[in-house]
Amino acid sequence: MDQRETTLTLSRRELYDRVWRTPVGRLAKEFRLSGRGLGKLCERHGIPVPPRGYWAKKAAGKRPKRTPLMEIGDARRAAPPIDLTLRNPRPKAEGGDDDGAPSAYRELHERLLGEIGDIRVPGRLTRPHEIIGDWLEAEAHDRRDSQGLGARRGYFRGRFAGAATRRRLRILNTVFQALEARGIGIETGFNDSDRLEARLGCDRIAFTLNERRRRVRRARSAKERAQNPDDLRRWVQSYEPSGVLIFELTRGQAPGLSTSWQDEPDAPLEGHVTEILATLLVALAHAREIREQEEAAARRRREAEEEEQRREAERHAERSRKLALRQRVKAWRVAEDIRAYVEAVEKAVESGELEVEAPALASWVTWAEAHAAELDPIAAGSALEKALLWEDEETRDPARSWASATPRTGDPNWFWGRRWWARN
Repeated sequence: MDQRETTLTLSRRELYDRVWRTPVGRLAKEFRLSGRGLGKLCERHGIPVPPRGYWAKKAAGKRPKRTPLMEIGDARRAAPPIDLTLRNPRPKAEGGDDDGAPSAYRELHERLLGEIGDIRVPGRLTRPHEIIGDWLEAEAHDRRDSQGLGARRGYFRGRFAGAATRRRLRILNTVFQALEARGIGIETGFNDSDRLEARLGCDRIAFTLNERRRRVRRARSAKERAQNPDDLRRWVQSYEPSGVLIFELTRGQAPGLSTSWQDEPDAPLEGHVTEILATLLVALAHAREIREQEEAAARRRREAEEEEQRREAERHAERSRKLALRQRVKAWRVAEDIRAYVEAVEKAVESGELEVEAPALASWVTWAEAHAAELDPIAAGSALEKALLWEDEETRDPARSWASATPRTGDPNWFWGRRWWARN
């Protein structure tokens, strides 16, 4: 057997129970068959199926009778089992996404179906939800306004007048109350036709429940042709209500689960309310997981950015420390050069090569040695400090760097410029 196929073995009684417990359309999807294929299977094994209108009566709160299962063959022998071949979805290529829902979501959906149980939509709207009550009150207000003597007299068209629209209100009322009973809030748009949202904490999903509109083509009446004789069209198209309700999950879909349900001939939408609620709850759980994954990813990005900033700060501190060391080496060398220069000047004066008066020489020597001691990081006790001596530096030419650098005192000519010793 193909690895993509599995076999489900059922007895006649088990298949009979499942057919009468689950609408044919939904059960056919579980068996991965068409509705007609499931009907032929039941016919081949002599299994009666629910008649037309059975699920509508059950959704309305009635208890229609089942057609009993007749035994076939010898009652002393067990009936042969029914083998159903279920074709699994074809797996995607390596690296692709999985079309099927993860087992965790499937398990959660099945568990919620059992916990929720069979929810029935009442035949009358006796206890409307607050939101639906507001819609009905707004319509009643519009009706009262239309009964006045103004230009709107007789213009009122009720939004909730049709049978399908009243069914829509009852289904929404059931869904709203079931969600709020589980702590889930409901939000609506400007009017009842806008998108609806279910909110649980920070997580939101959106859904709609509307009546399908069908396009109808009709011939133009004589009155319409007389009112607009330039319009030569013989036919016009319009959209009319079809009576078919469609529930759609428009944002926050649960992986692999259905996202839309609609009226079917043998299964009205009221029979899908339990499955709709379970899917909405799974979608909220999936929305929460997605949000937590996004928050975790954002947190990891933020931590990576902070780590990169920390490393950059460490690299900057290390560069500054090395630069401060080179600056102190240069300052120490300049101090040594000043001392050697002072010694050379004194020798030149002693040898008569340079004529300078003794008081002037002594004053200059004292000042130069003090300045050399000020520059010498060893003499100043700052040899191991990490702070920069000045901000900018040209490392290739020490003479240019000392001539153009700005010291921490703010004087740009503190060493080589403008005969600083002559200004004192």
